[in-house]
Amino acid sequence: MMLKTHVLPNSFTFTTVINACSILSDVENGRKIHAHVEIIGLKDDIGVCTSLINMYGKCNDVEARKVFDTMVYRNVVSWTSMIAVYVQNALGDKALLLFREFIVSMSPNHFTLGSIISASASLGRLAAGKVTHGAVFRRGYDGSNVIASTLVDMYAKCGCITYSNKVFRMIQNPSVIPYTSMIVGAAKYGQGNLSLDLFQEMLERGIKPNDVTFLGVLHACNHSGLVDIGLEYLNSMYTKHGIVPDAKHYICTADMLGRTGRLDEAH
Repeated sequence: MMLKTHVLPNSFTFTTVINACSILSDVENGRKIHAHVEIIGLKDDIGVCTSLINMYGKCNDVEARKVFDTMVYRNVVSWTSMIAVYVQNALGDKALLLFREFIVSMSPNHFTLGSIISASASLGRLAAGKVTHGAVFRRGYDGSNVIASTLVDMYAKCGCITYSNKVFRMIQNPSVIPYTSMIVGAAKYGQGNLSLDLFQEMLERGIKPNDVTFLGVLHACNHSGLVDIGLEYLNSMYTKHGIVPDAKHYICTADMLGRTGRLDEAH
């Protein structure tokens, strides 16, 4: 409607509508708005370009890097956005390479460091994760629950459950995300009892589990031979917590029953 009037959109207008496309994952309209940006002459606006990077990244489109490369001036937000796009699209190696370029000229903020920790977790790069943890500590971001949750996930995915638990215990009011990271990580690396203890602790604190939490719990029961307890947890998903089990939960349960020879129940 605005385009049909004599009122010209400005950088704030474009940033807002680009963000709308990002929320909707609407790359088609995003491209059209990008064309308007070029026509009106706002292609060098840092806010607009950063919004375009986020939008293309959300839509899993390579255009994000093209926008980033054409930016005349970049700040910590634009660099962090591009790094986050790589992490969100499972391109952790590219995120780490871009971060090495970034730190030559700029200082990262806690969003940047959080993205790099996530990249390290996705790649299982414990060394990179530890170095980034050191940077978090030196810059005073270790008090951030968001960063701490990311570190818990990174250490758990790298198999360092002791480190993961140590960071987890430093979080004052852990939410479902760090609890789930700990539960899944402990289950994956054969610490089923720890996983189930954490789940009980979580419930006692009134924290509502999600579907991923239950997947971790079922894995813990599977690898600890706690078949009947696992079945109880599966049945409680919907009856107690309102979560409908999906294929992953049933596959894990079938495997759990199969391991103990209960083939009819598995079937």
